[in-house]
Amino acid sequence: SIKKMYGKKGDKVVQMNIDGVNMSCDGIVECKVPASWADAGAEPAPAKFEAPAWLSKAASFANSIQRPCNNLDGNDLPVSTFEAGGRVPLGTSQYEKRGIAINVPRVDMDKCTQC
Repeated sequence: SIKKMYGKKGDKVVQMNIDGVNMSCDGIVECKVPASWADAGAEPAPAKFEAPAWLSKAASFANSIQRPCNNLDGNDLPVSTFEAGGRVPLGTSQYEKRGIAINVPRVDMDKCTQC
């Protein structure tokens, strides 16, 4: 509940959140949907999925630019390797190196120097 979530912040904050919820309920409007939508059927799926062109561009970018940069070899890449304007193709985050810690450190604020 709002009281449980924001109670420690004071009654004013709790009331502001309750008012916000009430105002959002007052702002709900009905959207008219055409009656013809009741008979709308699903479009048939294509027989074979064809990957969009940008996806192959992303793989090429990941192999030729991302991988060397992740290996700290980015300074060895010639300028001609990069897109004009420094653009990065869509879909490249799937190739990004991800490192998730096995153990998450606990901060001891008594020893923290706020570096």
